[in-house]
Amino acid sequence: MKKENIILYIDVSNSDVPKGNVEEIHKCGIYYEDLVEKFGEDIKDTDINLEDYKNGVWAMWGVNKESNILECLEVGQSSNIASELAIDINYIKHLKLGDNSIRYNARRLFDFSKTFPVYSDFDRTKAKYYDIANNYKIIIVLIINQDNNRLKREEIEYKYAINHTAIYWNAWGPQRRLAREYYIK
Repeated sequence: MKKENIILYIDVSNSDVPKGNVEEIHKCGIYYEDLVEKFGEDIKDTDINLEDYKNGVWAMWGVNKESNILECLEVGQSSNIASELAIDINYIKHLKLGDNSIRYNARRLFDFSKTFPVYSDFDRTKAKYYDIANNYKIIIVLIINQDNNRLKREEIEYKYAINHTAIYWNAWGPQRRLAREYYIK
């Protein structure tokens, strides 16, 4: 990924920015120096105008709080990236758990998928972002593609998610079958 594609950086923990596992960071094409160049030495949350991003595919990466390893978390395609990410980021930053009784654990689509608890207060999406907020200290969002064609975006989404083992990613409808076929190849 080119550093221009990094559109958002969120320090979830408000802690010092770790350099993390350099090999893992470089494997996905993100360099700590790129973050510093884009956001400055004192890296804080960025104030990006998401309205610049309409159709396209995005990917969310995070630095794990325990391992300090950068992992691909989620990939999405949308006809309105700005709207979708605004909701997701709001969940990451502000979601609080009320009723902590677990309704069920989210199923795994692939062997690399992460299971996580879905609490009584949350639907699956909120539970996913609550889990991300609690397990990752830095979130980076990349724009992968800005295509207008939904079918093309869906194909780019599932291929990127599988190729980068996006641990929270899930496919729906016909995309689920296509993703499984691609994964098996």
